[in-house]
Amino acid sequence: MTGKERVKVSLNHEEPDRVPLMEVAAGNKLASKVLGRKANIFFSGDAIKNLIEINIDSSMEDKKNFIINTYIDQLKFFNKMGIDAVPVMPGGNVLNSINPFGHSGMNDNPAVEVKVLSKYEWKIIDEYGFWSVVRYKPESDTAVISDHILLHEGLKGLKRLINIWKSKDYTKLPQEWQAAVDSFKILKDFEEFNNHYIMGYADILPPFLEPWAGLFLEWIITNPDIISSYMELQAEGWYRVLKAEIETGVIDGVFGSMDWCYKTGCLVSPKHFKQFFAPGLKKIIDLVHENNMKYIKHCDGNVLDILDIMIDYCGIDALQPLEPTGDERMTLDWLKKNYGDRITLCGNIDCGKMVNWTPEEIEQEVKKAIKIAAAGGGYLISTSNSLHGGIPPENAFAYVNAAHKWGKYPIKID
Repeated sequence: MTGKERVKVSLNHEEPDRVPLMEVAAGNKLASKVLGRKANIFFSGDAIKNLIEINIDSSMEDKKNFIINTYIDQLKFFNKMGIDAVPVMPGGNVLNSINPFGHSGMNDNPAVEVKVLSKYEWKIIDEYGFWSVVRYKPESDTAVISDHILLHEGLKGLKRLINIWKSKDYTKLPQEWQAAVDSFKILKDFEEFNNHYIMGYADILPPFLEPWAGLFLEWIITNPDIISSYMELQAEGWYRVLKAEIETGVIDGVFGSMDWCYKTGCLVSPKHFKQFFAPGLKKIIDLVHENNMKYIKHCDGNVLDILDIMIDYCGIDALQPLEPTGDERMTLDWLKKNYGDRITLCGNIDCGKMVNWTPEEIEQEVKKAIKIAAAGGGYLISTSNSLHGGIPPENAFAYVNAAHKWGKYPIKID
């Protein structure tokens, strides 16, 4: 079987030739070591720095080449690693003033100016005067939004943003976003393409990675109508991006990677999740299903408070990455017994511990996960977040090799 076939079979809760592997992100540090050259892969801090720097006095052609090379690096890296389901994420290649990390749900705020504040700090500004400041920390390979216009303009600024979004033409994409989506097609030129299940991207995206997240949570209570408009327009933005992704004929399925939870639970109540977040997610997933595809939802943390809403109301087909949280109900064994017949499970290999585990310890963890969850299909091996840059190459390969070794069907693990 190809990786594409393998993933499709498992998502249908049938047994393929072996358990598929999937990842939604990787670090440039690891990817560069594996490929033996400098690589650029969404979503490390270094990748965000590179995205910002290419938007400083670069032509549209330069930006297109940057996007294409990023997609090629992703495909080449995940192919060399032996990962079956791999991501392509257009937002990771468009610098946006509202959220420069590629997570902005609305796509009408591409940067028109980048001011260099210091070697590792930039102010990203769009045509409407909205801005954010990003700081890169090379010692940890992380990027953070250190300042944001909505911290200064507050609710007045959010209302202004919403009014701008409402005035937009939803029948077409801004040229930066159209270029990011059209560049998907380059993947068809590579022989590795047909071996992989290619995941496009769409999600609903509250500003939990942005410094005004606290204000957003406050306004859910004090200004619910404004927050409803904000979330509805965000979902509409990603809906039109997703339509364009599907029209390329490149993607096999769709994933969403916005985190809504921490280890102790969701950052909003189930009531507010269903009121503000779920309708937009359902709209996106309905489009996925109309095109005979599956939707894989990535969400770190303890998702149990909102999992039934995501399944029964929104319609997710799979959940990733099943981050170990300390709650016995977030263990792979409990999830398989209680949700394994309703959704495909993906993940649970602790990528934090993969930094220091020995290859032998990693093999035992993969072996245990396969024994618990693989029988009957409906399970994809995945890390608990990503193949981040802190994982040594030998440990990353130990993880993949163990899945290939022990994941052959029929599963035979004592």
